[in-house]
Amino acid sequence: MANSAVTPQPDEKTERIPRGSAPPALKLSDAAELARKIYDNAGGLVSQDMFSQLIGNTTTSSAFVRKLSALRAYGIIEDNGGNLGLTEIGNRIAAPRDAEDDLAAMKEALQRIETLNKIFERFKGRILPEEQFLKNIFIQELKIPREIADHWISWFLDAAKVSRLLHNRTDGKTQVLEGATPVQKNGNETPSQVAKKEDTVPVVQQPATASIGALEGDADLILIQLGRGRLAKLQLPNDWDSAKDLSRLLKMLSLSLSDEITEEK
Repeated sequence: MANSAVTPQPDEKTERIPRGSAPPALKLSDAAELARKIYDNAGGLVSQDMFSQLIGNTTTSSAFVRKLSALRAYGIIEDNGGNLGLTEIGNRIAAPRDAEDDLAAMKEALQRIETLNKIFERFKGRILPEEQFLKNIFIQELKIPREIADHWISWFLDAAKVSRLLHNRTDGKTQVLEGATPVQKNGNETPSQVAKKEDTVPVVQQPATASIGALEGDADLILIQLGRGRLAKLQLPNDWDSAKDLSRLLKMLSLSLSDEITEEK
């Protein structure tokens, strides 16, 4: 865990930062990696001495305490008879029960951090603002000290990315999804491991169809979550009339559905 991102500690310029306002000492991607190490090396249950070896910090160091607190905050680890054991969330991240189980567990871990969950709940299904505006939301609405707002943004983007909750649209904007996007993986890699390895946010590929065709420059692509790993893609012009065009769209969908039902009969 030598390369794990750890929350910077207050210095002389940031001593006034209120206790508890900083993000967890570990980003979610690093916390998940540590959960897998605990599972692979000790079957999910470790002593504090072994835990200190895995994270590279002594049991008496502040880094040890902060990293352990971060794993507890994410709901990944808990006390177990004097030892430290993976929780249900931790076990699902380290040894998922199906192709997307670890992604669902990662989302649950994200939602356990109040500040991260507030941003997720606010923007799920919507466009994520540019970082300069997102920073203002952290500062003004969530009352995060300005000095660490950038850290919170970094922690949120990491958690959303590794949980496959971000979608890069063709117009350059990023949409926050309600559920994880499907993922292709090789060998024994879990979906969250694949997401962590990628340099950019995963893109949901637009299937080529004769009826839709390529996206136009003045069109907007809206993703609608239908269920686990299932997305509907709706392409609308940027200048569409929300009331008039929505009514017409619903009418056309209704007619199309009626035709399908008639054919089935």
